[in-house]
Amino acid sequence: APTNGDTLEVGKDEVFDAEAGLSLDWYRPADRADQTLPVILFFYGGSWQDGDRADYRFVAASLAERGYLVVVPNYRKSPQVDFTTIMQDGARATRWVHDQLDRLRGNPQRFYLMGHSAGAHLAALLATQNQWLQAVDLTPGVIAGVVGLAGPYDFTPRAADIRRVFEGAPEDVTHLSRLVSGDEPPMLLQYGLADKVVGPQNHERLSAALSAQGVCHRVITYDGLGHVDLVSAFS
Repeated sequence: APTNGDTLEVGKDEVFDAEAGLSLDWYRPADRADQTLPVILFFYGGSWQDGDRADYRFVAASLAERGYLVVVPNYRKSPQVDFTTIMQDGARATRWVHDQLDRLRGNPQRFYLMGHSAGAHLAALLATQNQWLQAVDLTPGVIAGVVGLAGPYDFTPRAADIRRVFEGAPEDVTHLSRLVSGDEPPMLLQYGLADKVVGPQNHERLSAALSAQGVCHRVITYDGLGHVDLVSAFS
């Protein structure tokens, strides 16, 4: 999708994991160079198997033009790596952003994780299961909130390729409702009622678990919108 580069300050191909060859891009509104901005770390979807950060410039640009510092990292995919590695890549990207907030003029008190589809699952799991961020010397307490678009939070893998993604994965990573402890940051869960890819039980079960533990959250559903519509709307 086209974006207006003249309105953005962009950092391309910044390496956050040299050993794994992983990079990210960041975006800021060009007219707010001296301002400290709220931060969104955006994880794209693709069934944990596909996707590239370059395809989501339109999402980052749309958010940056609304006053955010937006970071979009790549992460490795199945079947080249296992699910644990995917989560470790997400945690390392989070650590990099946290460490670079001064340089990038981001507000550490307003550091949000956001994702679409598999990326929403990645973001929500980082904030729910402490082990991933603890492995990079962070805690979910550094995250001010999570925004999930059409996230598969609570499901049983059935298709062969999805079962392969989660072979050997830690217990309950596909059932976040069982992992909620009450220490999670606020969550905004958005879902299109015409979604034929991710079923409504995903946000319903996670929402119920968050409610039971007293976690601040909100669910917004959209009539007539499908799985891809929630992210393509940013164009």
